Amino acid sequence: MRDEATGSKGEKSNVTEGMSVSEEVGQLSADTLNDYIAVRDGGLPDGVSISGITAMLESDNTLRLYYGFTGVDPDKLTFEIDGDKAVLRRRDDGMRYLAPGAGVYANHLQDVHEYSVSDGTNTYTITASVLTYAMACVRKSDEKTSDLGKALYLYNQVAAAAFGE
Repeated sequence: MRDEATGSKGEKSNVTEGMSVSEEVGQLSADTLNDYIAVRDGGLPDGVSISGITAMLESDNTLRLYYGFTGVDPDKLTFEIDGDKAVLRRRDDGMRYLAPGAGVYANHLQDVHEYSVSDGTNTYTITASVLTYAMACVRKSDEKTSDLGKALYLYNQVAAAAFGE
C-alpha cells in the first residue's frame, strides 16, 4: 500500500505538486489588501520589540503577535487585547506571543483587534486582523507565500458573502 503523502521510497513529497492557483488569485494585487495594513500607535517600552505577526489557520483561525524582550522582565509588563488584560503565551521554543482566546470565523477574518503592551510609562498598540497577515504575505516576493495571502483574502470574501460579516 502506498502512502500518498510520501514519495514511493518513503520520502516526503511536495504536497503542492500538481496544484494550480485559481485565476482569481492571480488577478489580485497587494493594493487590494491595503485596507488591512496594521495601525501602530505609541512607543514600545524599553527592551521590547515586535518579532512578527502570524496567522494560525487551524480549526480556530487566529492572529498571533510575537514579542521579543531584551533586558526586561515580560512579567513586569501589562498586555491587553481589545482593552482587556491578556496573558502572554509561550511556545515550546520560548517565543512569546499574544493571541485572542477564541478563534475567528472565516467571515470575520477582517475584524481588527488591538494588541497592546505597556510598562506603565510607554504603551504601544498594534491594530490588526487576520487579513493583516494576508496582506503581509501578498507583499512577499515569494510567489507561494504571496498566493497564500491572496487565497486567504478570497476565502474571507466568499465566507462573508455566504454568511454575512
